[in-house]
This record gives sequence, structure tokens and C-alpha cells, in this order.
Amino acid sequence: MVKKSDIVKSFKDLGILSTDVLLVHSSLKSFGTVDGGAETVIEALKEVVCDGTLVMPALRQKNWADAYKDWDINNTPSDVGLITETFRKSEGVLRSNQETHSVCAFGKDAKYITDGHSTGKGRYGSFGIYAFGYNSPWQKMYEMGAKVVFIGVDMTYNTFKHFVEQKNANDIIDGLSGDIKEKAISEIQLFGNDGGPVWFGHNGRKVQDFLAEMGKITFGKCGEATLTKYDISEYVPIMQKELFENPFKWLNDLGAVWVDTYKKYL
Repeated sequence: MVKKSDIVKSFKDLGILSTDVLLVHSSLKSFGTVDGGAETVIEALKEVVCDGTLVMPALRQKNWADAYKDWDINNTPSDVGLITETFRKSEGVLRSNQETHSVCAFGKDAKYITDGHSTGKGRYGSFGIYAFGYNSPWQKMYEMGAKVVFIGVDMTYNTFKHFVEQKNANDIIDGLSGDIKEKAISEIQLFGNDGGPVWFGHNGRKVQDFLAEMGKITFGKCGEATLTKYDISEYVPIMQKELFENPFKWLNDLGAVWVDTYKKYL
């Protein structure tokens, strides 16, 4: 039986500080049995970052094709696990307003992180321009040096991989001009299959093994769950450099060709 104190200790042993911005991907059943269920996990995590901010993804995964048609910030559920959906419905938790890749947050910087998700400068990509835009929670967490922990799931489920994919592509676009820039943009697939055929995807588990070999991953245990932690301030620059310099090692074929083609114009 996993208790609240076990979770608190395990996260502190990972190196999580009370002042951290902490993003958690999770599987409740991976613990085994938790005394108090999802609510206990959430209360434990709030205690760990009692002077910081707890963030969880609240992604739209089911009925994906209708994501932009029936979005409701207050009622559309999080489709990425019971812990995230319980957190979404908890008192004092705020949610960002974006149809596919919203987050929920509680704590010191919750309002700042969740505000304005679908505003400002966007980034071209398969999830729509605002999912990982310049005013998104994903950008803000990167700038704030957040930490990411996976409970009982590996980095296959690492949402930040999409941030890196789109940041890399859009940094290339920002370095282009004229007809070449317009052509590069037109080739990128947008939500609903508008635009071109190119989307950017890479294997999160392969990234986990790569970063572990570099010593950039910390592992822990709580109950039966494996805990996996990385620091965003390290992860993003390392992986963007890899996607840019070695696209065929990481990206799907169309994405790799796009990067290799347009980086030559920089």
C-alpha cells in the first residue's frame, strides 16, 4: 500500500525542490495500490512543491477530429489518465485555454503558466499554431526551467517532444525569407490536414535512452512505479540540437527531409 508520505519522500529523493515548477505525467495503476487513490497522489505532489507550482497535461486524445469543434475549457476532460482528470476538477486548479494541448496548474505561478495559451505568436505544426506557441504553457515552463517527472510511464508519453519538434521547425522558418519561407510553411501539415503533408515526430523512448546514457535522467521508485525525471533547461537545447544536426537519426522521414532541406538556406 503506497501512502502519501511514500510519494513525498520518493519525489524529494528525485531532487524535486519545494520551489520547483513540476510537470507530471502519470499512471495511477503503476503504483500498485495507493491509499486514497488519485487524490492522495495530488495532495502529495502539492506538498512536495508547496512553494512552487504543480502542472499536469490535460490533453485531448479521444475524438481528436472534433477537438476544435466542441472544446470547452471547463468540461472537456483530460484524456491522459485519472490523476490528471482528478487534478483538473480539483479546487483552485487553473486550466489553459487550448483545444489539444492544454495544461492544468496549481500553486505560485499557475495563473501565469495557464494564461493566454491561444494568444500571441504561434508556431506552425500539426496541432495548430497555438498548441506550442510562444505564449503557451510549454514555452513558459521551458523558460522557467521546470522539471518533468513520469510516474509509471516512459518518455514515449513526453509531451515536450512536440514542443521541441515545433520549436526546431519554427526557428528554421524564422531564419528564412521570401518565397523559400512561404514554401517551407506551406509544406507543414496543420491540424485537420490543411497545408502540406509534413509533420514532425520522433521516438520519445529512444530519446530517454539517449539522455540516460548522457546522465541527464534521474530514476526513482515509489511502490511498483518507476519514476523518471529530467530538467527542461537541459532537455530542450540538447534535443533541438540533435533534431537540427541529425534529423534522419530522430525524425520521421518527411520531417527529416524538411529539416535537411531548409536548414541549408540559413
